[in-house]
Amino acid sequence: MDAQQQEKAIKALQDWSKWLVGLNVFAATGCVIVLERGIDGGLQPFIVTAILCFVLATLMAALLIGVLAIAIQQVPLCDRHGMLTNLTNHRVQGGITIGRLTQWQFVLFTVGVVNLLLWVALKPA
Repeated sequence: MDAQQQEKAIKALQDWSKWLVGLNVFAATGCVIVLERGIDGGLQPFIVTAILCFVLATLMAALLIGVLAIAIQQVPLCDRHGMLTNLTNHRVQGGITIGRLTQWQFVLFTVGVVNLLLWVALKPA
């Protein structure tokens, strides 16, 4: 992956993260409105978990956007041997890579969506 490809990958990941922030805020806001209106106590953990996951995914996306802003200044991204590296393998801090942050962002969002869908499927008509 050359420097130009790395820049394109960083910008694409930044756009994805920004899009996901908007989606998370929208979903979390909807869940909070549902929670405030009152729901069956047995289904409340689904909504609370969804809200928590959407908030954590938003924080992860914000962190990732900041990390990517720093990474783009370091292009071309190289490993400790001076070889060009894949964006997802670029180490941010210690053993944490951009790829790992991206995975956690997506996992948290997915868990939030699954809990929201479970609540929708299980709520009384």
